[in-house]
Amino acid sequence: MPSIRIISGVFGGRNLKTLDKKKLGPTPARMREQLFSWLRPEINNFTCLDLFAGSGALGFEAISNGAKKVVFIEQNLEIYKCLKFNCEKLNLLEQVQAYRQSAENYVRRKKG
Repeated sequence: MPSIRIISGVFGGRNLKTLDKKKLGPTPARMREQLFSWLRPEINNFTCLDLFAGSGALGFEAISNGAKKVVFIEQNLEIYKCLKFNCEKLNLLEQVQAYRQSAENYVRRKKG
């Protein structure tokens, strides 16, 4: 079973289950590391949106680095189930909201 590693923060070093899908390309570790080195001072107690969640790598990095809450949006059922599994594995059900729907529908619903 493929996995990706959370790079930094309180969950740094923990592995997340992922699916072996050609279309699912988690954000590379180097990019996540750089992104959160910039965001870490600003992210504390914010709610973050992982709009095309996939593996949830960005959202889990956000929680690990101090975000108060993460909202995951993922349309694919199989990927969504994997995302929920990782939320449970990390005991983050109180800090995470995961929705199985398209990003377009989520944005449209929030907009109106």
